[in-house]
Amino acid sequence: MSYTLRGRAESRLAALLPVLLGCCALAVLTRDLAEVRSLAVHPERSGRGVGRALVLECVEQARRLGLRRVFALTLVPEFFERCGFTLTSLGHLPEKSASECPVCPKRFACDEQAMLLHLDGSKPLPLAAGEPWGYTRLFLGREPGS
Repeated sequence: MSYTLRGRAESRLAALLPVLLGCCALAVLTRDLAEVRSLAVHPERSGRGVGRALVLECVEQARRLGLRRVFALTLVPEFFERCGFTLTSLGHLPEKSASECPVCPKRFACDEQAMLLHLDGSKPLPLAAGEPWGYTRLFLGREPGS
């Protein structure tokens, strides 16, 4: 596994053998918060731990950078739960929802769920029953695509 540090302290990670197995990025948003982005695993390697290894490497990179929290927006929250993340509301991540979500092309049809990990071991505030999640539901008050 290798990574390179790019502008804005963004790490691109890839598991490499003769072929690319998977990739993801750690994007630092603030001095204490980073996002796991662009996670992708080659379909033939799905279910073999490649994605988990990439996410855990991002988490370790965040620790080395001295960050306190790591989050991901995902369509597969169960995967991130298995990596130790907690399902939460995007409303608990104003650093993301106020800066990037309003200009995202998916803002009117956002179906991604916010997953959060506190690096100090404390448990993030989980998504409450009936609490809206995703930009479209939370800030526009409607279902994606409606």
